[in-house]
Amino acid sequence: MSTATMAPQTQRKDWFDLARGILMVMLFVYHSEVYYGDGHSWSFLFSPFRMAAFFIISGYFFCRDWDTFDFSHKTRQVVRAMIVPYFVFTIVLLLPKPIIHGINAKQALLDILLFRASWFIIVIAVCQLVYGYFVHRKWSVLKVAIFTVLMFVLGYWSVLWYESNPDCLVDSPFLNSPIYNNRLPLCINIVLMIMPFFFAGMLLRKYERYIRFIADTKWMVLLCAVYLIIVITDHYTWNSDITMNVHMYRNVALVYIYAFFGAWLVMSVSKRIGRVGVLNYIGKNSIVFYFLNGAMLQITAAIVTRIMKLAPINNGGGYFMTIIVALVACAATIPVCWFINKYLPLIVGKKEAWQRFRLFSR
Repeated sequence: MSTATMAPQTQRKDWFDLARGILMVMLFVYHSEVYYGDGHSWSFLFSPFRMAAFFIISGYFFCRDWDTFDFSHKTRQVVRAMIVPYFVFTIVLLLPKPIIHGINAKQALLDILLFRASWFIIVIAVCQLVYGYFVHRKWSVLKVAIFTVLMFVLGYWSVLWYESNPDCLVDSPFLNSPIYNNRLPLCINIVLMIMPFFFAGMLLRKYERYIRFIADTKWMVLLCAVYLIIVITDHYTWNSDITMNVHMYRNVALVYIYAFFGAWLVMSVSKRIGRVGVLNYIGKNSIVFYFLNGAMLQITAAIVTRIMKLAPINNGGGYFMTIIVALVACAATIPVCWFINKYLPLIVGKKEAWQRFRLFSR
């Protein structure tokens, strides 16, 4: 076993935050290409594993010990740290959208109430509650694995079925949203496809003592080279489009290959490095950066467009400017995050802030 896997708890927390920070910066770059750039000029290199790696890492840190797991504690934690921020941020960020983007406010509010907005947070919350219940009920690993496989099969069937019947849910505002296409309440159709990632992270943690993470630089370089060859070939030939938030997978086998490789690589690099100040801060506060990334990127893109008189939004931002816009937006989010943590800690689920109310804090 590598020394990285035997690191003390403080180091483990550091590398966990570093991994989330790296993936969050990737998210900013991806969305920068949406709000400022002209197509996905960089993100195709990491998009195949970016979000899936988040789910695997979330599964990894979901449960330290299956035998002593406290489901009631986990439920309170999910409500405090995920559901409360979900409602606060989605409702606040909804307010200007009918004016700026012309969306239907009633439909947007319905989507929030049906847990269809901010899909990433909802998917993790549902996975934590579902697998938390199984661990609480002392299900065996084999039983949980069989359930996960069955849910994946059901989820993949729904992908194929929807591709054959794209207009099947159009007439139902509860089952279909013009804002969030192909997203059921609780994002349940997306959850089914994400479960294998989350469960894989749980297994990685449970059997960590038997697993070696990549520690040798030569192996890292070799595996990165192999990955780049595959993903570049895929991008220009097979075009295995992966759009989790709208439940689209053109090549499901490659989706999972990319996901597990990417998560393995990010975790290995993070375990080896341990800590990089600003990235660890971003990772520690990833929920704030996730909710604010769209707004901050749009503001940054507008400033770059109007003040610096560079390329207009969504019209050829260029390879390097999309990176700059992403990094500036990410940096600009830091003081906003500091302000929220200091003066509005309740809305981001800070345990210390909730203790005074004796609710969701244990």
